[in-house]
Amino acid sequence: MKKFISSFLLFFALLEVHGQVNLVPNPSFEEKTGCPQGYPDLDGVCNDWNSSGGTSDYLNNCNPQVGSNNQNGFQLPNSGEAYIGIITYMTINGPSGPNAREFVVAELLEPLVIGQNYFCSMFISYSGYGYPYQRIASNKIGMNFSTVQFNSTNVPELSNSSVLSLENIITDTVNWYKVVGSFTADSAYKYILLGNFFDYLNTDTLNLGGTPFGSAGTYYYIDDICVSSDSLYNENWTLNNSEILKDNFKIFPNPASGSINIESKNTVTQISLCNINGQLVFLDKNFKSSTISTESFESGIYFLTIESASTSHKSKIVIRN
Repeated sequence: MKKFISSFLLFFALLEVHGQVNLVPNPSFEEKTGCPQGYPDLDGVCNDWNSSGGTSDYLNNCNPQVGSNNQNGFQLPNSGEAYIGIITYMTINGPSGPNAREFVVAELLEPLVIGQNYFCSMFISYSGYGYPYQRIASNKIGMNFSTVQFNSTNVPELSNSSVLSLENIITDTVNWYKVVGSFTADSAYKYILLGNFFDYLNTDTLNLGGTPFGSAGTYYYIDDICVSSDSLYNENWTLNNSEILKDNFKIFPNPASGSINIESKNTVTQISLCNINGQLVFLDKNFKSSTISTESFESGIYFLTIESASTSHKSKIVIRN
């Protein structure tokens, strides 16, 4: 009977927290193995993300030469200190051809569930860069999902369809523009892809002037990616409030590696952590610290419960050690 009750409670705990998580790893490109030293410097430097087709750029203010003031223009991050830049369209002329594109790909924190509705968002901004001299803006920048992993030798096909797509041509070089959408998963997708999945015949462009020079292309910045089964969570998500919960608790980072930090407006009375099987792996009934060490835990999905005198809250945590 006790086992049944435990399983029953775990089931409802899973229902409560499942939607309130961003399935995109390193969604604001803040986590890195080092500071970018040049262009391109995404692969091997920005955690979790890799290029597929072309050479995507990693822009981080830890290096003033490869940050907000970069070779393609000036833009402050939508949040944090980092974002990426990719070519999303090329003109007909030139050796690279009209359908040359740059994509970035990452493995989701967990596969999508077939039949589940998901809500997606991303922020984009136009660099204003004339590549190499002619300034062109385009639409169709968006998001797709895949069951196979793409890399430099395995490039996504231009299917003229995507889960999320920018229909307007954005020419604003000052502000970030949020692109939102939703879809129902028809496969257990494991990977997220960002870029323009439409060929040149199905991509609208705008010539903003400049001197034509062979093959010209558009270059856009991308920041703050979110995929969630919770529409309200996705609507409000940014790096700055990504882990601020409705009960005034803040838990970060997520995914966690080495430690979990907890901030609370209330006095915390108890902290507990269970693994995916409902087994208790950590319990502190007199929580005084603001950090939980995760070095002894195996990598995987965990459920953190924080209790105070007035409320309690459960949160899904991914630990990567």
